Amino acid sequence: MAVVDPGREPVRLEVSLDAELVRAEVDIYRTTAGIIERAADIEERARAHELVSRVRRAQLLRSDVLSRRGELEEALRIQIETLTEGELDADRMACARAHCLLAATYDRLAELGKALQSAEECVRLLAPGDPLNWRAEHMMTLALSTSYWRQGDVDYTTFDEALRLARESGEPLLWLAVMNNYVYVLVSRDDPRGIPMTEEMRKLADREMPEGYPSAWLDTIAVGLMAAGKVDEAAEFSMAAVEAAPQDQVEPTALALCMLTLAKIERARGNVEAAVARASEAAEVARQAGAAEAIGRTLEELSELAAMEGDYKRAYEYLRERNEALDRYQTERSELHAATLQAIYGFEVERQQRLALEALADSDPLTGLYNRRYMSRQLTQLVQEPVALALVDIDHFKQINDRFSHDAGDQVLTRLGAMLGEHVEAEGHPDGFAARIGGEEFVLALPGLDPAAALECCERVRAEVENGSWDEIAAELRVTVSIGLAVERTGGGDASELLGRADKQLYNAKRQGRNRVISEHSS
Repeated sequence: MAVVDPGREPVRLEVSLDAELVRAEVDIYRTTAGIIERAADIEERARAHELVSRVRRAQLLRSDVLSRRGELEEALRIQIETLTEGELDADRMACARAHCLLAATYDRLAELGKALQSAEECVRLLAPGDPLNWRAEHMMTLALSTSYWRQGDVDYTTFDEALRLARESGEPLLWLAVMNNYVYVLVSRDDPRGIPMTEEMRKLADREMPEGYPSAWLDTIAVGLMAAGKVDEAAEFSMAAVEAAPQDQVEPTALALCMLTLAKIERARGNVEAAVARASEAAEVARQAGAAEAIGRTLEELSELAAMEGDYKRAYEYLRERNEALDRYQTERSELHAATLQAIYGFEVERQQRLALEALADSDPLTGLYNRRYMSRQLTQLVQEPVALALVDIDHFKQINDRFSHDAGDQVLTRLGAMLGEHVEAEGHPDGFAARIGGEEFVLALPGLDPAAALECCERVRAEVENGSWDEIAAELRVTVSIGLAVERTGGGDASELLGRADKQLYNAKRQGRNRVISEHSS
């Protein structure tokens, strides 16, 4: 799918779709019900107007639902495919969002290394102007990836930043989502800060969602209240979580685990008989869902309850059944993991093949630099931010070919291409590039440089070419270049217009005697 210049997209529809996407991306924390239908509607309207970035965002929204519901392979396929397309089209936002959702999917697959890599990328790729909800969500994703499975003390700085960003987003649902995860980590680690934060979360939820809130949040508050010793209040929240879980349409284990929390609360209240009844119900629900991990956890609770009553034989039977369930779970998990790893490998191979083919299509075979095709696509993205663009042309190149041979001319082109690549690398911006766009003409794209810094960079290029030793190619060979420089100072510019301005300055450099840099800000 071709990338459409954002400046030509219907602005009203853009704004409307963006607002709908934000709403759906946040509403998913309440329930997944209806989100796939909303995503499909947004995708259809965006596709009709070739709003490519919105199409990808809607597809990723659908994949988020699938991942949360346990359809991991299909979610993974969509996310990796969108990441690939984003990389090919230099769609930074699509790549950032794909990595955020990949981190969650990899985590559900217990691919913790991949989850952490994607979590780091989803934060790194964010830029000013991205949706406010993304800033909070992506930081929360990184916080979860660096805390859930970490041994020893946890640095909560990332969680604190995610909470701050969620508050700034103006989305109470998102604020509560971050608090829910934060409280869960604190309470599970017996951190005393979990208790006051539980109270803060409860007050915020009561104020913002008086009609009721998701089962996962109710369950987290119940666990926090139980840790605070408020078992009667914890029981109220836990029962509400059990009632809400079937309507939330979340992961298959949700209802069983909410019921297990209620059993633990009854145990803490001293109601062993009620605790046994609740845990037995939780085990049956887990069995019906085929959720072996939840079965194991409920049977472990039943074993401990039987031991409390002195029925050690029954406790042993529960424990044996629990171990058998966990063995089955490990076997199933291993088989699923192997199948999923095979799918991941297949997706990655396809992704790398597409990237390799695209790289060949985007490369100049002589110099190894990018070509005009790549420049045209990439520059459309770069001009949305400040960027300097220089056209570099070899002086009297035809005479070099005529006097020293075309082979010598090719060597000059190759060596100049290497020089330009080194200068781009020295500037240190990941989106900067050098390209050969025809014959002896090259482009330098230098994001983030102001006119003075860009002029200095171009002058260094000119001087290196003039003072270089070209005798190793041919005796008495001398090479100089003329450079025309234009700068998009504020962003939001037009790629063709910027290229035309640089070309005008290149013409001025040739007219004024060659072997010089002419900038529109100094001519």
